[in-house]
Amino acid sequence: MGNITCLTALLITLLARGTSQQRVTCDAGQFKVGQNASVTCNFNHSVENTGHQISVMHYPFNASDRFSEKRILRCLRSNDLQPICEVAEGVLWNGNITDRLTLDIPDVTADFDGHYLCQLMPPDGMIMTVCSLTVEETPAQNSSIARSGSWTAFIIVTSTFFGLVAIPALILCIYIIW
Repeated sequence: MGNITCLTALLITLLARGTSQQRVTCDAGQFKVGQNASVTCNFNHSVENTGHQISVMHYPFNASDRFSEKRILRCLRSNDLQPICEVAEGVLWNGNITDRLTLDIPDVTADFDGHYLCQLMPPDGMIMTVCSLTVEETPAQNSSIARSGSWTAFIIVTSTFFGLVAIPALILCIYIIW
């Protein structure tokens, strides 16, 4: 699954280059759970008042299929060139679009782990690029997850034992005694 996601991101990046003389770059990074994270789309010129449509998509690293993308930001331009923008829940944006657009993710969680696709759609085509945001879990969270996983495994083993061994043995003993 991870290979498919990486291959998709690479393909998108390769196809995006050379569509126009304009360029888009993307900056994200590596963050720990609970930190404030950000994704920045950089344009090589000011897109303010240009009429270009802009969107940012998220493709999780752990995606189960290729259709698990999520739209993080979408800006459409009205006739007077004022953007009409939608921002996903959990993401903050200050409303500024110049030669860059920055999305802030306060208290980042593993749900935001993945590839981010910045798209700029001028009238003559589409320009896009991909960057990755990695969210690391802290050791305390890993140990609590491990403890939780161990407890779950104990419950499963115990209930399986009673269901497959102890209860039939009890029924057999009762049958023999009667």
